[in-house]
Amino acid sequence: RAVDRPWWELPILLTVASACVFAVIVMASPILERLRGDEVSWQLDSSKPTSLAVGDLIALVHNGSGLIEGSVNDLLIDWVAGEIQIDVVPGQGVLVSIETAEALVRVIGTELSVQRGALTTIVTVEHGLVTVQCVAVDGTYTPPVEVGAGQAHSCRTQDAESVLRVAVELREQAADPQLVLEQVSYGLTLETDGPLHFEFLSVSIGPLLDLGRTAEALAAIDEYLSAGDLPRSRKYEELARKLREERAGQK
Repeated sequence: RAVDRPWWELPILLTVASACVFAVIVMASPILERLRGDEVSWQLDSSKPTSLAVGDLIALVHNGSGLIEGSVNDLLIDWVAGEIQIDVVPGQGVLVSIETAEALVRVIGTELSVQRGALTTIVTVEHGLVTVQCVAVDGTYTPPVEVGAGQAHSCRTQDAESVLRVAVELREQAADPQLVLEQVSYGLTLETDGPLHFEFLSVSIGPLLDLGRTAEALAAIDEYLSAGDLPRSRKYEELARKLREERAGQK
């Protein structure tokens, strides 16, 4: 039932209400400060193993580059290159996610390492259990794979340009021809047609000849020439002619 109050009580009630709101804000401010203090954002760039504690429940040893963001209870690590070791205290509701160009790793209480090279991310679990999802060709993630203690899981890049760059670098460094061809073979599975496909074929010709696999080199040249007028077409037409003459002379 409504109660009629004297007109003079209204200012008093408003004053009391304002005081209560102010008191709540003052009392809550340490909590708000603490929550803000739990948020982290660090750019990592280390040339040797470097230890880092994130709150009381996450310990890192990083040797490479990446970005850490989030809070001490929900951390996201965007790892670019090198190796990072992570130790998360289990049973405390702490979630750590690690993203690389090739993989997404989710951790809830475990000890593991994530190593990212030029083309591959390798996840190695010391204790506990993690889930790993690799990046698919279309940019989505594959279904999660559980990786337990003593196990490792790798995700290979789906970026054909990166594979081509590594193959070219290996070739320029006079690396083992077989290593170059391994990158080329993988790149051709990513690019079955188009400019990059023919670039992979071009890179394969020299290593094939180095290994004495002339028939395969000629097949790569013929496929390259089938694309029409490409930058190295005339060069490879001449090379194919010489190779066939040499083979004919050996018969």
